[in-house]
Amino acid sequence: MTTALQGVPDPELLNKFKPFSPHDNDDGNNLGKAIRIWYSLRELAGEFTQTRPQFTDRQWRIHLYEAAHNNRDKFPQQLPGCIASQHIPDILFGVDPQQTNKWQSWRKSFIKYYRPSHGQQEIDDYLDQIDSLLPFYVTGKTILNDLKYLRDIGYLQEVGNNTFQLAEDAPQVVGTTSIQVYSPDIDNSIFLAEDFDSYQQCFAMPIRDIRRFYIHTDYRSLGQSEDSSLAIQRQLQQVWEQPLTTPVKLKYHSASKGKTLEVIVYPLLIHYYQRAFYLCAYDQLGVDQKGWHNYRIDRIEQIRSLAWSDSAVHKNLSEKFMAGHDQEQIDEVQEAWESAYGCDFYQPEEVMLLRFDRDFHDRYIQKTFRHQTFKEVPRDQIDRLLKARNASAPETKTVVERRQAYPQDAYYKMNYRVHDHSVLMRLRAWSPNVEVLFPQDLRQRMAVDIHKAAGFYAPG
Repeated sequence: MTTALQGVPDPELLNKFKPFSPHDNDDGNNLGKAIRIWYSLRELAGEFTQTRPQFTDRQWRIHLYEAAHNNRDKFPQQLPGCIASQHIPDILFGVDPQQTNKWQSWRKSFIKYYRPSHGQQEIDDYLDQIDSLLPFYVTGKTILNDLKYLRDIGYLQEVGNNTFQLAEDAPQVVGTTSIQVYSPDIDNSIFLAEDFDSYQQCFAMPIRDIRRFYIHTDYRSLGQSEDSSLAIQRQLQQVWEQPLTTPVKLKYHSASKGKTLEVIVYPLLIHYYQRAFYLCAYDQLGVDQKGWHNYRIDRIEQIRSLAWSDSAVHKNLSEKFMAGHDQEQIDEVQEAWESAYGCDFYQPEEVMLLRFDRDFHDRYIQKTFRHQTFKEVPRDQIDRLLKARNASAPETKTVVERRQAYPQDAYYKMNYRVHDHSVLMRLRAWSPNVEVLFPQDLRQRMAVDIHKAAGFYAPG
C-alpha cells in the first residue's frame, strides 16, 4: 500500500483520494482534505501503527499535533513547528532549503494536469487560494471524519467506537510522485500530453497482436550515428554518477559560428526543447562572455571527462562549481526558464505586448498554456503597462493606434529572452494573426523578416 505514498504526491494521485479542481469554489477545502488523506495514509502505514495496531481518533490527534489536549470541538493550537501551522509546501517538502523552487515545480504539474479542461486564469485564481491554505488547521471532528472517510474507501477498519486499525485487504495505492520536469514550450515538448502515461499503460502492448498506439515527433538526429549518440549519453551519465561532477571537454560544431570548436565546460543537465536535446553547461571561457550555454547534443562530435586537477581547467571554473551544489544550480536554471519564455535562459529578459486577431485567439489561443508569464491584458490596463514600462513614443503611438483600430482584439503580454531564436520562431508560427506592439526592436525584426519573406512570393 505504501509504494506511491513515498515522495511527493502529484495532483493526479491526490485527486484519487479526494477529487478537487478549480471548479470547487470551496477555497481549496477538497484539496486540503486530499492532502490530509495522503499524509494520514503515509503516517498510518509507518511507525504509528507498529506500536498501536488499534488506535482512537484522540491518539491520532496526539500524534499529529504538538498540543496533546486538542479535542474534537476546537481548532488546534498553532504552535511553532506544529502541522496545524503548516501550509501545503511545508507538508509536501518539509524544511527543504529548496522548498520554494520545488513548490513552484509542483504548481506547474498542477497546471499541466488541469490545463486541458480549465482556463489559465481559473487555474491561477485557484493556485492563489491554495497558497494560503492550512490543511491541518481543522477541528478534531474533521480529523475523526477523515478516519471514517479512510474507513469508507477501504483503508481502515473501525473495530470499536471511534477505534480503528489498518484494513488487511486495503486497496493498492496507485499513482505517481512529482517529478521535477521543466518543459519551456509545452507546444513542442516531447511530453506530448498530461495523460501520456495512461495512454502508454493502456495501449503500449499490441491488442490481439495489432499495434494500436503510435507516437510521432519531428525530432531526428542527423549529425550523429546512433552509436555515437549513445556513447555521449553514457559518458555524461558516468560524469554525473561520480560523487563530484567533473568538467568535460567538448568538440562541438557551432551552427552560429559555422565551425567546430573545442570547449571545456561544466555539464549541468540535459533538456529537450523544440525537437532537439541540449546539454546545458557552463563554458569556462564564456560563450559570448555569458558562461552558460545550451549545446545541441547531436552537434557534439566528441566528449572527454577531465579531472579538476587538469592544467586545462581554469581556476574560475573550479571556484564556481567544485563545491558540488548542482541541485541549487539546476533550481536557478529552472527559475530562469520560468521567468521568461525561451530556451536561452542566460539571455537578457524583456517583456512583449502582442495583439491577436480575435477569431484566431478564440479558436487557438484562449485556454492554452504557452508560458507562465503569457497572460491576457485587459484593454483598460494597457495604459498602466505602458507607464510601468516607461514606453518610448513610437511604442506608445503604436499601442494607442491599434487599441483604437482593433478594440475587439485580444492583447497579451509575455516575458521572453532577447536574441533567443525560438521566440522568433513562435511569433512567425502565429503570423499573420499576431502583431508585436512592443518592444520596438522586436517589432522591427518581425517586420524585416515578414517583408523579406513576402518578397519571395511577389508576382514574377
